[in-house]
Amino acid sequence: MEAPMMKYEYQASRVKEDARGRWQRVLSDLAPALQDAVAKRGKHVPCPVHGGRDGFRVFPDVSETGGGVCNTCGYFVDGFSLLMWINGWDFGQTIREVAQQLVGPSRQRSEESVAWGGPQWLCGRYHTPRTAQPHLAGIAAIYPPSS
Repeated sequence: MEAPMMKYEYQASRVKEDARGRWQRVLSDLAPALQDAVAKRGKHVPCPVHGGRDGFRVFPDVSETGGGVCNTCGYFVDGFSLLMWINGWDFGQTIREVAQQLVGPSRQRSEESVAWGGPQWLCGRYHTPRTAQPHLAGIAAIYPPSS
């Protein structure tokens, strides 16, 4: 008999706050079709969904908002709506994927950074080892590791 899969509830506002400043990496990792647009932020590139020549671009502040626009498909005000559009995900799946992406390898780097005592960037600001440990514990509680 298989063990039941655990489901976690994610707070959309918390995930959105934690993603601010990290959207370029999140979009590149979760939607590889956006890598060209993310690399050329603010510049027009072919739409990753229907092609063309230069109808799509991510916003210049993509690292903060994750948003983009296609001249044919419409505006995507944030990274969630952009990922939902390009991957065909619903909002719940999008929140889960972004949350898991945020705590994947970066969580390990943050914990290593605390061990060597250097400041690290967490949730929009630099933390010292003293302020990072409680913050990392809070992140681990909100985004439990997947098994």
